[in-house]
Amino acid sequence: MESRLGAEAEGRGGDHDLLPIRRLEISNYSMGFVELLAQLSHCPSLSDSDFSVRFADLPTLGDDPVICVVEDRRTGRNVATGSVFVER
Repeated sequence: MESRLGAEAEGRGGDHDLLPIRRLEISNYSMGFVELLAQLSHCPSLSDSDFSVRFADLPTLGDDPVICVVEDRRTGRNVATGSVFVER
């Protein structure tokens, strides 16, 4: 018997694959990451090289913070971002 929720809600294909959550990558600059941040707070404009320098600094922080993005695969743009800071 088919579920009333449909195939998408049961994980058998559908739109859930179109919005993957993953760690921030250097390529996110061209996917609108800085513009996404600017929607919620003041964010100075960053050139591609400025972003690359900041991105290169992230490994010096160890595993903290974990910065994730949600990418809309239909448009190739970032639609959400979040950070997790683990206090030790």
